[in-house]
Amino acid sequence: MTENLQVITCALFTLVTLPIETLVDSDSCPTVCECSEWKTYTISCFDIDVIPTFPASTDTLWLLETRLKSVPGDVFSNLVNISRM
Repeated sequence: MTENLQVITCALFTLVTLPIETLVDSDSCPTVCECSEWKTYTISCFDIDVIPTFPASTDTLWLLETRLKSVPGDVFSNLVNISRM
């Protein structure tokens, strides 16, 4: 009985401490980026040289270690929910 309780306790602890993150539909996530949805819709792009199209539902956008030469003025105009960039 004690052994079963220890296993259950360990399993619950593991579930509680894991980050709660679900992958977003791959059709809406740019292929060169990673997307997640937990409290916000977040897109992280690394080492890009062209800005991809982002879904309008994007709330947080991370562009890290890019090779961008320029950024068109209207490239983020569809991001009506953006709160962090």
